Amino acid sequence: MRRAFFAVLLAALVGASCTSAPLTSLRNTGSTPTTATSSTTRPPSALDNLTAYFTAVANIDQRLKAAAAVANGNIGATEITVSKATLDIIATADPTPAANDIPAGLPPDVMQPVLRVQRDLLSRFYAFRGFTVLVTEQGEPETILRSDERAAYLMSCLQNGSQPAASFAADLAAAQAAASHAPPVVAVDASSRAAADLALWLHYLVLANSGCMMCGDFRVTAIPAINWHHVAPLSPGGNSWDGDMAGILFTAQYTAGQGWAVQINAC
Repeated sequence: MRRAFFAVLLAALVGASCTSAPLTSLRNTGSTPTTATSSTTRPPSALDNLTAYFTAVANIDQRLKAAAAVANGNIGATEITVSKATLDIIATADPTPAANDIPAGLPPDVMQPVLRVQRDLLSRFYAFRGFTVLVTEQGEPETILRSDERAAYLMSCLQNGSQPAASFAADLAAAQAAASHAPPVVAVDASSRAAADLALWLHYLVLANSGCMMCGDFRVTAIPAINWHHVAPLSPGGNSWDGDMAGILFTAQYTAGQGWAVQINAC
């Protein structure tokens, strides 16, 4: 059912009744790529710009594997017992900060495999969402029976992490290969359209894997086209929009020193 919902969402969701929480691009919106010293055995390439990102995702991959091992240990034959240690280790595996090291302005044939890597990590991370909902109002972990409907949600979400975990190594290798054949990225201004586009794509990936209680079952097949154009408010007193991504309206506003705050009209 979640897959059917998002298929409709991707087709067109102009006029949706709820709006995603805004996301502000952080330290490195891609406007100032982190460039490593190029190897003496190959010419400079976009791989140099992505060295910090690829290092970060390799670390996140290990943290996700550790989280999976601990999470699986919480699942018994009749009960699921969520420990604080489990929640803590899941929290350390959040791949969102790693995206700060993706430079804006990558060519499409590099940006797409890089975003696929980020999607793999986000899908694996949000596959643990069933554990994070098993917390009392006081913030304490709890134990539930396997017959509880929350247990069914938890187990269903966990399955969503299998495919991206299996494809991660190949997807990472493909992104690295694509970057090695592309020229180095020329730094763009933090307020540029390229930086805004990157912020929108990254927020799109987070929302696709986590919006409306989804839990990591979205796969990137193509970078959604971003069309910048003014759209009047959908209702009296509402906000105007700055464009759409494959028919999904968005706003994007830049603040010096803070980056781009983006919001997508979907839930």
